[in-house]
Amino acid sequence: MRKTKIICTVGPATDEDGVLEKMIKAGMNVARFNFSHGTHEMHKKRFDELVALRDKLDLPIATMLDTKGPEIRIGYFKDHKAVTLKDGDDYILTSRDIECDEKQASVSFKELPQDVRMGRGLAEGERERSQPPALRATSFQRKEGEIEVSAALYILQV
Repeated sequence: MRKTKIICTVGPATDEDGVLEKMIKAGMNVARFNFSHGTHEMHKKRFDELVALRDKLDLPIATMLDTKGPEIRIGYFKDHKAVTLKDGDDYILTSRDIECDEKQASVSFKELPQDVRMGRGLAEGERERSQPPALRATSFQRKEGEIEVSAALYILQV
């Protein structure tokens, strides 16, 4: 028995007639549904097709639901102007609904002031694990509904 499993992501490229069946016959063991993209209705249609093919071919094809993780968004900036932070700048992240500027920004994650820990990355973004976060809480003060962050900024090389 083969110990390696083949996981394939199903999506728009697998919607064409016969593609999913070819993937199964080629050795797919697990169908991955990426819920970061598409609608629940689209995934349900693909899942139903997978179940029908699994029954037709009498093969134990597993399903993996890759659910969308939490997203933390900042609010809109005054006059849509960019803000540049420098290493060591103090910046306030608040759960209050405010217009963002060079001193403070509102965040959609209302529990951020209670959740953040010293030294933890706050603005991780898309990066390699070996790279430092773009914004790290190096020191902060908790206030009601907000956190003041002394930023340690890094330029991420792509």
